[in-house]
Amino acid sequence: MRETRSIGVLAGLLVAPALGAGGSNEVSAELSHRVYKDWSLVAPIDKWATVDRRINVPHLGGDGFIAYADGVVLMVDTDGDGKAESKVKGIGGSLTLQAIGKDGRALTYGVRFRAKGKDWEWAASGAMVGKVNGHTVQLIDLDHDGRYDGIGKDGIIVGSGRAASFLSKVVNLDNSLFELEVNAEGSSIKLTPYAGETGSIDIAGSFTSRGKLESVVLNDESGKLSFNAVQAKGSLTVPVGRYRIAGGLASKGKETARILGGTMKVIEVTAGSTATLAWGSPITAEFTYSLAGNKLTVPTTVRYFGKAGEEYADWLPDNKSPKFLVYESGKKRPVLSGRFGSC
Repeated sequence: MRETRSIGVLAGLLVAPALGAGGSNEVSAELSHRVYKDWSLVAPIDKWATVDRRINVPHLGGDGFIAYADGVVLMVDTDGDGKAESKVKGIGGSLTLQAIGKDGRALTYGVRFRAKGKDWEWAASGAMVGKVNGHTVQLIDLDHDGRYDGIGKDGIIVGSGRAASFLSKVVNLDNSLFELEVNAEGSSIKLTPYAGETGSIDIAGSFTSRGKLESVVLNDESGKLSFNAVQAKGSLTVPVGRYRIAGGLASKGKETARILGGTMKVIEVTAGSTATLAWGSPITAEFTYSLAGNKLTVPTTVRYFGKAGEEYADWLPDNKSPKFLVYESGKKRPVLSGRFGSC
């Protein structure tokens, strides 16, 4: 059986480049790697890769850096010489990989590690960073292949914020659109004014919650266009198309919730119009249960949905389990109640 219950309310831009004296309609920038030892960037999805004998970051000496578990310690080659000389102990840590890249230039790559049962997992702990007209662009290797040009797979942050969208063929700079080109090493980007039809989308302002919307990433149906709607205080200019929420983050104090697309319908953006979305609270919980005599069993696999069908994951309201109340038909007081025992 399946039941739905209401559980109440869920607790940076770039300046567009000016045309050059010669009438140039594009701008380029060089980027270099920055290591973040205290990782605070927000990716659209929290994705880690299993350490399987190497970290898949290609360099002149091979297709990756050697890494293997030695008892409870992870051994890692950090200089690309094929010998694992660095250690990660305990529940995790971070290291910086350095070698000569496939392009013959110096390569630096920050890595985070965490112990996961008997395995170790890794993810990027750095970004390729540069500036356009004094404003920051950051590229993040989200798909763990050591490259930064994966449209719809890698990440990009435009401006001073910390929340990334997926790497997109078109980016919004100061609410104007530009086509984006990135090289595999992430060391160079080129921006060209976008010439297609545009509309706008305004969903950040219509989010109803007691919490703060940190990011909401919108992808079009092709997966080649991606925007963080929170980068604009009002409506955000985007190419015409059909968009869905691909990821996001809401917070209240130290509590956070991942935002997923769930069962929500597409957001259709047409030329010259502004699309909106009524979403957020009230939040409902969807779960299965079994009843044997007077014993009700509810598994911990509860799913939380907002009023537009968006889903909230990795979240416990008020840092504790929701309280389940069972009513007998026609009676005002619950006959059973309880919470998950581990909360």
